[in-house]
Amino acid sequence: MGVADAFALKRLNIPPQPSRARADKGVREIGWAEFGDVARDLAERIGRAFHPDVVLGVVNGGVFLGGALAVPLGCEFHPLRVEKRGKRSVVAEPLGNLR
Repeated sequence: MGVADAFALKRLNIPPQPSRARADKGVREIGWAEFGDVARDLAERIGRAFHPDVVLGVVNGGVFLGGALAVPLGCEFHPLRVEKRGKRSVVAEPLGNLR
């Protein structure tokens, strides 16, 4: 948890809650401050070898990271909603002029 996150919880009188992260599954819970650091580090690593024109963030999990990566990479960001239809996953919303 980042310093700002702990400060906000204390200021808002929100009781601490146990983490739902599953360390045995390789999942680590982070706060917003650490999220920013992780996203910047990832964008730097991506930018060394690849220069994307666009980042797609899959709704329900990838929008925050996609947006955080697009800015330092200097490219467009578009959210993308994917829905299950039967046994197939399909793009639920058009991407405008992206193909």
